[in-house]
Amino acid sequence: IKWLAESKKLTMGTSAGVYMLYGSETNLVVTPFRFTINRESSFSATDTPPVVVSNALMYAQIGGKDVQQLLFEGQQGQWFNSKISIKGYDIIKASQISKMVWQERPNNVIWLMMNDGRLLSLSYDRQTSFQAWSEHAIAGTNAKVVDIEMIATATHDQIWLKVERTINGSTATYMETIARFPTEGALSRNNYVFLDSSITTTQSSGVVSGLSHLVGESVGVYYDGMQHVNKTVSGSGTITLDNTSGSDVVVGLSYNGEIETLEPTAPENQYSYSKQVKNISILIEDSLGIEVEYEDLSEEILFRTSGDLMGKQIDLFSGKRKLSLSGMGWDEFGIKVISNGPFPMQIN
Repeated sequence: IKWLAESKKLTMGTSAGVYMLYGSETNLVVTPFRFTINRESSFSATDTPPVVVSNALMYAQIGGKDVQQLLFEGQQGQWFNSKISIKGYDIIKASQISKMVWQERPNNVIWLMMNDGRLLSLSYDRQTSFQAWSEHAIAGTNAKVVDIEMIATATHDQIWLKVERTINGSTATYMETIARFPTEGALSRNNYVFLDSSITTTQSSGVVSGLSHLVGESVGVYYDGMQHVNKTVSGSGTITLDNTSGSDVVVGLSYNGEIETLEPTAPENQYSYSKQVKNISILIEDSLGIEVEYEDLSEEILFRTSGDLMGKQIDLFSGKRKLSLSGMGWDEFGIKVISNGPFPMQIN
């Protein structure tokens, strides 16, 4: 199928539809003298190579703004098309899909690189009919993804990105990989990575080196499992920490992750009414560094208590936090939950 997508003669990128190449029968090997080409779908395709997910073929439709799923149903013995990009159209429509990559482990994710340098993802599980779209902000000035690839390892599927950004007034290109997520249990608490273009190292004298790729940049610092104030990288590629009480350091470019709530579901059989959001209840798992934005207000969720020593690591929080939204007006529903530090934020 991939050969069809990339071939000069037999291409998926036609307005006529999608074609499959078989042997003279579907269970025979393809040879130069024994092959059959069947038109399996009338939905068009671009020349972007497709990905195979859960025995289904995912491909970008002509125009690059829609993703079609081509699925073989064994009982009917036919291929069926369905559009799986409807719920993500608001973040796709500004550009076009230029590459797709499938990551099966540890989480089922289809990564989509857009031709404007943005990175999107579709968390996808066909068996449970689960689909969730998101856009991944790449930290840095004029940052954009120019290539993406998956490399399978014995333990997980690595996602590698080729990223361009402006560093110290010039365009720099780096190869970066997405780090392991805390729920995988592969990283210690002190080595969690929630910073872009980062390094993980240790220090004993307060000076962190090895940052020549971020000269002149203001960088976030994750220091012994907690947040340090931002620092600016010197011309020699170093930063100096405010104290030396710890050892493990992760340094990189900061970004915020955010979730924005939708409008609450309307009451049954009610068509004309006003409503007001009074409070928000957040079920948090193993997270720190969270704030809530609504209207023009911002409120940080506090996890450190008066009983915790300053300058010492506190445990990741799991539980429920409830906030009163006293400033919310009528028929206003835009509430954002934001990760405001180099910490994991898992909202259940």
